[in-house]
Amino acid sequence: MGTIYRKSAFTISAAKAKNGTESCFVSRNAKATQSCQLNIEFADSNSFSSHVFPFARWRPIGPLYNRAWVFQEQALSARTLAYSAENLHWTCVALTASESNPVGWGKHKLNVIEDFQRSIKIIEGRASHGPINREDREKLYTIWYDIVASYSIRKATRFTDRLPALSGLASEMTKVIGDKYVAGLWRDDLGRALLWSCPGVKGQRAKDQSGYIAPSWSWASVTGTMISLEAGKNLPAYSEWDDRDFNILWVGVVYKGPNKFGQLSHGLIKIEGLIKEALTSRPRRRMGSERARGDQAEKGNILVNAEGEGSNKKQGVTELEMEDIEVDVWEDIEEDIGDIEADNEITGEDKITLFARESGFELFDRESGFEVEGYSYDEIDCEHSSVWCLAIKERVQNHGDYEDYEVWSKRCLALVPTGVAEGQFRRVGLAFISDPQWFEDVFERIIDIV
Repeated sequence: MGTIYRKSAFTISAAKAKNGTESCFVSRNAKATQSCQLNIEFADSNSFSSHVFPFARWRPIGPLYNRAWVFQEQALSARTLAYSAENLHWTCVALTASESNPVGWGKHKLNVIEDFQRSIKIIEGRASHGPINREDREKLYTIWYDIVASYSIRKATRFTDRLPALSGLASEMTKVIGDKYVAGLWRDDLGRALLWSCPGVKGQRAKDQSGYIAPSWSWASVTGTMISLEAGKNLPAYSEWDDRDFNILWVGVVYKGPNKFGQLSHGLIKIEGLIKEALTSRPRRRMGSERARGDQAEKGNILVNAEGEGSNKKQGVTELEMEDIEVDVWEDIEEDIGDIEADNEITGEDKITLFARESGFELFDRESGFEVEGYSYDEIDCEHSSVWCLAIKERVQNHGDYEDYEVWSKRCLALVPTGVAEGQFRRVGLAFISDPQWFEDVFERIIDIV
């Protein structure tokens, strides 16, 4: 499929269509898309004329672009003619234009698909003269991580389409990047790619009737939420790590059919590294705001500090005073806190409704009970009394304006035993350890993650 779209003269998209029964065309006021000539005269007899274009979105939008399968069709098509509800749009590497603005828009910030199309064209040209260089490969890895984030929020009728709907794009990418594709990630950059997370509302492990979509270490195993790879993108390439606490010994996937980029029946990764068990706390909650404006609502996030009797990170807080709300402060909040309404004293808006949303767990050392940091979980059902933290990457950076003040952190996979075999685990989230000495009493161990 990837070759079909990539080699087509251009692709016609029915952007406004909700399904295959709807056509490209729609009843509309055609004059609303046309420019008009405006003649202006001044008192000194000077005059000029100009064409005025009606306002229009410079990219097509519509139900079509919510579909998972359409993502790779957009990315691989060299040129697209899109019929939206209001306008006819033309998109290619050189120009983005519409009926309302046929001359096109000038320089603009590229979206993920445009970035891929332009970058792959340039890198392919350079790669035709020799092996791909390190900078180009890094660029393609970064683009792929952005592709995953954008693609992950699109909808597919069947969970089993999660990887196949991206297979054409992955196949074309392989020809340029020169790396092995494994369950939605790239073998030579797994050290960073394994650090994906679900930063917003948590998802669920995708399952079909056979119970398997992807291994737990792949982002494709989680559905219903956006996937972020920002934690890995900000690190140097895995191939350049010189302080590895872990090594990827072997990666294997089994496909259900002949498509080596499609549906899976099994996946396993064997890793040698430092792994240690930590106890989890009750969920800590992030407070969000929801402002009602007409028929729509804007959703944002603020963090709440529940300063009350017996606070200082003690559970049992059941009442919040509005004057205690501060930004960027964590606090434990009881599950039965309910909704809290406030007048416009805080927001300047008519009314704000606060709601609690689970964000993560604190982690504690099993022996001392001291907090070592926390972890962000992947899915809604996340009740585990403990998790095993597999150290992946250590990061030390200067803090603010103080060059001699360093912030240390260890980025880890949060795992739980499968109970099927000794040393076999599955991923449940992403952990961060801030205690530099916490891993000093453990030795490297070989484990399997499925």
